[in-house]
Amino acid sequence: MQAYVVDLSGGFETVWSQRFSKKARYKSRKAERDGIEVEKDTTGRLLPVFGELYDRSVQAWSQDYFLPAPIARRVIDRRHPHHKLQVVARRLGSRCQIWIARRDGEPVSGIVVFSHGAAATYWKGATDKALVGASGATDLLHRRAIEDACEAGRIRYDLGVSGLASLTSFKRSIGATREDYLSYRFERMPLTEVQESLRIGLKRAGGAVRAVRHRDRTQTGRLDGKSAAGGAVS
Repeated sequence: MQAYVVDLSGGFETVWSQRFSKKARYKSRKAERDGIEVEKDTTGRLLPVFGELYDRSVQAWSQDYFLPAPIARRVIDRRHPHHKLQVVARRLGSRCQIWIARRDGEPVSGIVVFSHGAAATYWKGATDKALVGASGATDLLHRRAIEDACEAGRIRYDLGVSGLASLTSFKRSIGATREDYLSYRFERMPLTEVQESLRIGLKRAGGAVRAVRHRDRTQTGRLDGKSAAGGAVS
């Protein structure tokens, strides 16, 4: 399998100036200029806030892939049950960090990071797509988490596997490079393989539907434009 990891050697200034892309630095600075505020919690106090963002993410995902929200929730929860976060946060204590970005006081994006020993590991993220927009809030969240990891003496920021090109591109933009590794899973039935195939199939189907709808809207717009032009001439 493939994971994406940011090398934190040299400290944050080195990571920021040499490993973050120019675009990621711009978006992070823009978020700060626009008043995006970032809060870090290691007590579990912000779990409900992250949970609300998670619910909004699921809702947006279900709309993107034309699924009823309960089905979308079931597909996602089979991979990462949200209730597991509550158990993990309780048992890990201060090693579980919840980072929340707010815009005008409203939560727009959040990430969960495990920080211990040599590594900080990004585990989950959630956004309100309608509110976060192009604010750069998520870039700023990871920047702050990486800066915090550097200050704590961590040597790597693990962003995990990436199944989508857009996610891979984002991880590379904040300095991550690919690391290949072997992964083993022992199951009586190949449920993981079936679930992953279903998830990928749903995403591909949703992408195909969106592409067709976009093409139809574009063609309709062109036809309307021609009709309007023709009417003006006549």
